[in-house]
Amino acid sequence: MYLLGVELLQQRGFFQYEISNFAREGYRSRHNLKYWNLDPFLGFGLAAYSDFGGERFGNSRDLAAYLRGESITAECEKLSREDRANEYVMLKLRTTDGISMRVMRERYGDAFATKIASKLGKSIDGGLVMATKEGYSFTKEGFFVSNSILSDLLDFEKAT
Repeated sequence: MYLLGVELLQQRGFFQYEISNFAREGYRSRHNLKYWNLDPFLGFGLAAYSDFGGERFGNSRDLAAYLRGESITAECEKLSREDRANEYVMLKLRTTDGISMRVMRERYGDAFATKIASKLGKSIDGGLVMATKEGYSFTKEGFFVSNSILSDLLDFEKAT
């Protein structure tokens, strides 16, 4: 049913640009692309999250504290370079643009980019990932099993 939905949307001028998002040309969600491209963003208000200045932080849901003007930052973390690299792969592979080898090398180094590329061979052979002009992306079939592929590619347990 998913593939039929993708096909029907494409026939009506809506193109897939993320694992679960479609839009007419020129109308991709700029809001969501901030997350998928790992761009900095600020969130304001209750339960809002931000990723800015190398830190990720979130506000509490405490309305009374918010109305009193108190600081409501509930959590804050500075992600390691390895965490950011893993997030890049995870989030960019959610998009039809996929990962860019140039960007991976520039941001996270040759060793990380080479490691990811070498781990993709099985998925490429299985028709789940395809090489692009820039790097790699999931095929339509690859989107079905993206979590499995990502868990093979990335080791979030080791990243701190």
